[in-house]
Amino acid sequence: MPTSIRELYSERVKAAPDAYFPEPSEPPLYDFSAGDPPPEAYPLEEIREYMARAVEQAGLNLAKYRPTFRQDMVRGHPGLRELLAERVGARDGRHDMTADWLMLVNGSSEGLGLAARAFLGPGDGAIVESATFPYMVGYMRATGARIATVPVDRDGMVVDAIDDRLDELREAGARPKMIYVIPTFHVPTGSTMPRERREKLVELAQRHQLIVMEDSAYAEQYFDAPPPPTLFSMDDSGLVLQSETFGKLLAPGLRLGYMMGVPDAIRALDVVREDLGVNMLIPTMLEAYIRDGKLDAHMQRVRELGRQKRDATLAALRQHCARWVEFEVPRGGIYFWLRLSPELDWDKLGERLNAEGISCRPGEGFTDDSSGAGYLRMSFQQESLEGIERGVRTLGAALEASVRG
Repeated sequence: MPTSIRELYSERVKAAPDAYFPEPSEPPLYDFSAGDPPPEAYPLEEIREYMARAVEQAGLNLAKYRPTFRQDMVRGHPGLRELLAERVGARDGRHDMTADWLMLVNGSSEGLGLAARAFLGPGDGAIVESATFPYMVGYMRATGARIATVPVDRDGMVVDAIDDRLDELREAGARPKMIYVIPTFHVPTGSTMPRERREKLVELAQRHQLIVMEDSAYAEQYFDAPPPPTLFSMDDSGLVLQSETFGKLLAPGLRLGYMMGVPDAIRALDVVREDLGVNMLIPTMLEAYIRDGKLDAHMQRVRELGRQKRDATLAALRQHCARWVEFEVPRGGIYFWLRLSPELDWDKLGERLNAEGISCRPGEGFTDDSSGAGYLRMSFQQESLEGIERGVRTLGAALEASVRG
């Protein structure tokens, strides 16, 4: 009798939780689940043009492990890192930034995982929002660190609650070392932390000597006005690291993000990195694309499309779903966070959504406890304006058909 491959799994694989977001059995008719930018904005023709230019100009260097130095293999194409240092430095007033402050990663999620492994281990403690990006919580927990949560309100992480959580971690024998936060267009709630609360968070981190891992994946996707300054821009201690990604700016399939921090922080990421860096082609292409001003022009289109789709979703929710859901209006990003009426039967609603081909993310996928029950994260960027109207109308009918009793 052959041995089942499952019997040979490592203990980590055996203990792994189920997928945060299981795949639907069939492709949805209305996709309100994916965290992607609007697909009609993907600059495919420009990507094709700049890819060809990169191959022609860089030639054999694109096929090598690294252009010159091993550090450039681990951290990524130096030309793009230098350009990003100039760009972010100008945006955030960090004019001391150089390429040594950046590491290119295979999507921002890889960078978050590196940060967790670089700064956390058994006996350490970390603070996260009560609803947040679940993969980062998994990365942190996999290091052996103890995780504590603080609430999220309409202004983001409740910073005033952090001191109590720090005391609880210490009483449990854990050394607090990191705060993971999504201050701008938060996942999943869509909230944005105001400047005063950001300043308080940075001051608290400096007072307690805590790493702040600032996830800024969505910060460039504002609709009404630019968001408040980043935590990274407010910090003069070197304790704030920032994660950004081209996946939410251009196309997620590029799988390219970047981590930023003082050089000593990036050195820690060097040590735990195991994949020997990102490819050479896409960073080479993006360097020329950005230098030619294409990214800025592209983001104007993304923001305009996002605003149109946000407004269309808002109007449809108010018309078709207002009796059954409550929500805040997002000022940017990709999501509405819908709080469902307690009159609704969740199991019945789930069946109706599946039957009607409506895909949303259930709130439980973003929390470590039952507090996410009764919420849906609704992405409004994947569907056309017509698809939004039809889909939200169908959602409203499913809600009405799921009333208890």
